[in-house]
Amino acid sequence: MNVKKLLCLVSAVALVSAATASAQSLTDLAKQEKARRAKAKTTGTSPAKLYTDSNGGAVGAADPAAAADPAQGATGAATTTAPATGDKKAKTPQELAAEAQAAWAEKVKKTQDEINSLEGAISQNERSLASMYNITPARADMVSRIEADKKKVADLKQQLAQFEDERRRAGMPRPR
Repeated sequence: MNVKKLLCLVSAVALVSAATASAQSLTDLAKQEKARRAKAKTTGTSPAKLYTDSNGGAVGAADPAAAADPAQGATGAATTTAPATGDKKAKTPQELAAEAQAAWAEKVKKTQDEINSLEGAISQNERSLASMYNITPARADMVSRIEADKKKVADLKQQLAQFEDERRRAGMPRPR
């Protein structure tokens, strides 16, 4: 019985000493991290790197422009574009990201407008179809046009979902 008590006592002492030792090193670690962050802030350097599956190495500082242009980001090319003429400045990563987001928003708006116009046409054709009493070739044509428009709307909604997935993968913020 005494051996068990002694073993428990030794284990408890070991745990308490380990806890106090880690608490001391944790405070030291926090001080070191605070100093490192202050130094990084004053020098303006960022240790963040972007690792991709295609290259397996660091491409550079993580930025939304590299993610927005998968062809450019996957090859590891520079994210700034070369100036077209001598007097223009190279675009910053923020400008490239803003352009990519604007292009994405334009594609989404165009698709949504097309969906709205098709839904309006479907609604109008359905009202016209309801007013046709007898079965005629015109009625059959109207039904086939409505079905074709409904298929186009479904395809466009699928395309919108793909655009949203592209936005998410590129790391762009949600539109408001």
